[in-house]
Amino acid sequence: MHSAAAASGAAGSLLYSIVPGSSEQSIMLYRMRSEKPDEMMPELGRSLIHDEGIDLITRWLANMTGSCLE
Repeated sequence: MHSAAAASGAAGSLLYSIVPGSSEQSIMLYRMRSEKPDEMMPELGRSLIHDEGIDLITRWLANMTGSCLE
């Protein structure tokens, strides 16, 4: 999994971009849910939060196996 360095401070207190089995600890989903311009993902061309996309990524992360420490 990727470290938070790529998020340039837009990661809250989260440490990893993707945490297998834990969408709540994943920076990617945190940024997808955010409405703050300096945190939201994608950064450009977005005027709303895409609920179906959030649900899809949440299920994908929940079904991943492994660990960020492996």
